[in-house]
Amino acid sequence: TGFALVLVVDGLVLLFARSRPFVAAALLLTIIATAGNLIYLLASYSTSGLPIISALAVIFGIYIALAQWRLLMEARMKS
Repeated sequence: TGFALVLVVDGLVLLFARSRPFVAAALLLTIIATAGNLIYLLASYSTSGLPIISALAVIFGIYIALAQWRLLMEARMKS
């Protein structure tokens, strides 16, 4: 799924490439995957209740996006 890809890419960015373009690409991917999970969460909530996995993905996605944003701002300050 998209969120699993976000987790892998985020780990690779943190481990190997903290350059600004890689962090920005990871942030964009995180926002897209989190938005997709949020759309699914909102669309399916009224018919089948709370999809807990999607809700957790949205929560963790927001946390990861905020951490990546902070990394991006730190990389911006260094350059």
